[in-house]
Amino acid sequence: MNKGYSLEVDWWALGILIYEMLTGELPFTGSSPQVIYQKILLGRVNFPAFLEQSAVCFILGLLEQNPGKRVGFKDGQGNAKAHEWLGSIDFNLLIMKEMPPPWVPEVQDDFDTSCFKTYPESAGECPAPKLNTARDPFSGF
Repeated sequence: MNKGYSLEVDWWALGILIYEMLTGELPFTGSSPQVIYQKILLGRVNFPAFLEQSAVCFILGLLEQNPGKRVGFKDGQGNAKAHEWLGSIDFNLLIMKEMPPPWVPEVQDDFDTSCFKTYPESAGECPAPKLNTARDPFSGF
C-alpha cells in the first residue's frame, strides 16, 4: 500500500463499476470507511447467483489484488477485450458508434425518469455554514 498508482487503479475501478451496474450494489460495504477498507484489503467479493460465471470471472480479474496480474493491465487492453464476457462485442463497431445497444428503455419523452429509482427528498434546506468573521481576511474590504 501507499505506493501510488497508475493505470492499474482504472482497471480496478472498472471492476467496481461493472459489479455495481450488474447487481445494483457495491462489492465492498461496511459500517465505516475503515471496515470497507479492511474488506477491500481482504479482496473477498460475494456475487449473486444470477450473474453469469464469465461476468464473475471478468470482475474478479479486474479486482485482482496484485496489479501486475490484473485483467487489462497485465497484457494491456487487448487482454480485457478478449475476455469471454466481452466476446459478443465488436469493438470496431463500438468505436465507430455503429453497434446497437443491447437494451433501449421505453420512455415517454426526454424528461421521463421512470427507469430510475425514486429517493425521498431531503427535509428542509441545508443550513448556511457558520463563518468565523474574526478570521475573515476580507472583513471590511
